[in-house]
Amino acid sequence: MQHAAQQVERELRDQLVDQAGLQAQAQSQCSALQQRLDDLERQLGEEKKSHQETRVLLATALADMHKAGGARRSAVRKMK
Repeated sequence: MQHAAQQVERELRDQLVDQAGLQAQAQSQCSALQQRLDDLERQLGEEKKSHQETRVLLATALADMHKAGGARRSAVRKMK
């Protein structure tokens, strides 16, 4: 009986060791995935900011072109 109890105890300890290893591995993977997610979210924020800045530059350039085009048309009309 005592031998059987010792065997069960050994098996349970082995299972605990295995579970601890699996848990450590899962936590490591979770940490790596969280870091990757943080990096991707930071990159997305930078991309959105850059995209918005580009949109503002394009809108400004278009507005300037329309203003310049309107001024040129007025000057051409005055010359005629």
